[in-house]
Amino acid sequence: MMYEIDRYWLEDGSAPSAPFATFRGELIQLLEGNREGLYPQAIGLAAEYDQRSDDEFLRWLWDALYPGEVAPRQRERLAFGSYWLEDKSLPFATFLAVIQTHYHPEVRNDNFEELVEMARAGRGGDRMVIFKDELSRLVRGDREGLRPGAIDTATAYDDWKTDDEFLAWLWKELYPGEPLPRSVDNGRGQEFGE
Repeated sequence: MMYEIDRYWLEDGSAPSAPFATFRGELIQLLEGNREGLYPQAIGLAAEYDQRSDDEFLRWLWDALYPGEVAPRQRERLAFGSYWLEDKSLPFATFLAVIQTHYHPEVRNDNFEELVEMARAGRGGDRMVIFKDELSRLVRGDREGLRPGAIDTATAYDDWKTDDEFLAWLWKELYPGEPLPRSVDNGRGQEFGE
């Protein structure tokens, strides 16, 4: 479906007021998640790609144009590392290990449905009990001991702007018959979990 925004960047591609009209710098911004000023579906309309998401296409494009160079957001994730795999006693280590094993893009297509099935059927033993408890705490806003960026590193989620959005979606996917855990104040001055 073509919208009136169809190829809007061609009309004003040289003007500095047309966001994302030039290339490498804008590609870096897009890979880092900065989409301000970019119409929804603009990347798909411009590229007519067959990948699942804008982010997958952008990573593919970066790899094709700059082979051997690590993409900006990937660079950030690689530097951070999966610290929770080294010390399982750390806060939220079980949640991070399970979600990385089942949701990270490298395994998501093969493993996520298994996680959904285990969660909904109550299978997986103590590990899934701990996983659910830690997910519940995270949804309520309890992040004490969790390093900033850890959830994004474990999941490499692309469809959400914040951990809160991703966690709420994940809870609803895994436990659709249960209400979202609530916290009166998640430390950001708002009620979360509606």
